[in-house]
Amino acid sequence: MQTAVYDELMTQLRQIADAVKRRDADVERIKEDSLSISEQLADQGQRQKALDERVSNIERALSQKVEVGLEKLAVKGDTPQEKLDNFLALRVDDPRVKECQDLIDAYTVFALARKARGLSYESSHLHQRFQEIVKQVTGAQLPGYIPIQFSARVIELIRLEPTLRRLFPTVDMTSDTLRVPIQLTGTKIYKVGVGAQIPLSTPEAQSPVEFIAKKAGGGFTVVDEVQEDSIVPLMPLLQQDLAWAFAWGIDDAIVNGDDSTTHMDSDVTANNDIRKIWQGLRKIALAGTAKVDFGNQAPTVDKLRQIRSAMGVYAANLNQLVWVVSLETYVRLLSLPEVLTVDKYGPQATVITGELGKFDGIPIVISPVIRTDLNASGVYDGTTTNRTVLFLVNRATWAVAERRNIRVEADRDIQSQVDMVVATWRGDFKPLYPSVQNHIGIGYNVPR
Repeated sequence: MQTAVYDELMTQLRQIADAVKRRDADVERIKEDSLSISEQLADQGQRQKALDERVSNIERALSQKVEVGLEKLAVKGDTPQEKLDNFLALRVDDPRVKECQDLIDAYTVFALARKARGLSYESSHLHQRFQEIVKQVTGAQLPGYIPIQFSARVIELIRLEPTLRRLFPTVDMTSDTLRVPIQLTGTKIYKVGVGAQIPLSTPEAQSPVEFIAKKAGGGFTVVDEVQEDSIVPLMPLLQQDLAWAFAWGIDDAIVNGDDSTTHMDSDVTANNDIRKIWQGLRKIALAGTAKVDFGNQAPTVDKLRQIRSAMGVYAANLNQLVWVVSLETYVRLLSLPEVLTVDKYGPQATVITGELGKFDGIPIVISPVIRTDLNASGVYDGTTTNRTVLFLVNRATWAVAERRNIRVEADRDIQSQVDMVVATWRGDFKPLYPSVQNHIGIGYNVPR
């Protein structure tokens, strides 16, 4: 009798302990979800602040004459048009410059759209303020001139988007081709005795890395007649939409890019697909040797560490590394006790953009452009569509190169009675070292 009572009591205690564990697990998940939501709200708040600032800048610039002093910037250029373009490309923390750049961006869309319709734009208040800025910056008048590019302020919006491109260094291209200086490897340091000759080593020269500006573009339509009073609240929203579209497209190319004649994914066939602009992380990683087959099994500590081991010296510095995974893979990683979520780091921890956790001290970042419909080889074939990949990237060995700011032009579709505003960006993305070196690792044949 006593044994039965004891067994029943122990069963109830185990049930209580299990219930406590489940409650604790639920609390942890709520903490993680709350932290993720807080990060998203912080990012959204930062972007909304940037948009509100643009509206205020345009309204302020419209309500008062341009301040004297812009001419002291000494913007370089052989012609007034070139000086104005260089002014738009300025990235300086000067409120006067920001106000003028925001107003010119608004004027550009306003003037282009109205010109495409054959409507007047030169009698507007926006035009008057634009000409005042032109006079201040270039020292000349530009009657009838409409800028052909957005200012650096739009590039700032793109860089505010929580995307992969923010993980990598950005290089400004001053021409269509940028050659990174030749790197030398092989120099050795020796112990040298007093009066002894210093041994000389013969460094091995590597080919220079060449960034070539490639064009990416998209556009939007304006269905109503653009009025001066509507462009003030409309312009920042159009800029935000462009920023999001370009950020998403560039991220897609960073991960899934393949400029081969036949793309590695069988469903990427259109010549103008953004994923054909350059070779991205997956293409280069699959061609390398730092790759691990997960055998359609959930990620394990051993498999993840195999990737890092295969990268050799490129995986030595934790500060340069980042895991890039899909949302589905991240959820699986949470079951590993070695994975720490951001709420467990402590308030003093250094967190990179988009980081949601760490494995072995290396940040984990989620990317929605990582495909989860791949086959066992890490590519799309339309047959096996329930696998994905994960990356370990040395982000210091890659770079995004930008040729110029976003250019804009407009046209009129007579049949549909809409104005089309088209924007283009030029740049490149590639590793700073030869692709045969293991600066990126990949786990493939990972279950979705």
